[in-house]
Amino acid sequence: MEVTFVSDSERIGMDKKEVQGMRALFTAESERRISDMQTLIHDPIALKKAFNEYLEFDKTRQQFEDRLAQKYSVNVLENLEKEARLLRYLTMVLIALTGVLAVLTALLASGVRI
Repeated sequence: MEVTFVSDSERIGMDKKEVQGMRALFTAESERRISDMQTLIHDPIALKKAFNEYLEFDKTRQQFEDRLAQKYSVNVLENLEKEARLLRYLTMVLIALTGVLAVLTALLASGVRI
């Protein structure tokens, strides 16, 4: 079974900073909409319209945050894949070094000078 790895340029996940930045934008927009509704307290028709728009925005925000969570999860898996590949190569290097040390130890034990 051959495993193909995704290069850094082909990664689709979002890192923690990107997710936090997007959430901050949505939070700021949400707070702006709430403060806008507070100014419309004396106009019930405009307030109802603004409230309905806020509910639509909140629904969209929740869907987008769910997608952000999925993209962050993908990023975690991509990083795990990268680390697993690195560990595999390091393990192969350690096995090779152990073999070299075993040969050198055998040569020293048999009295051969290098």
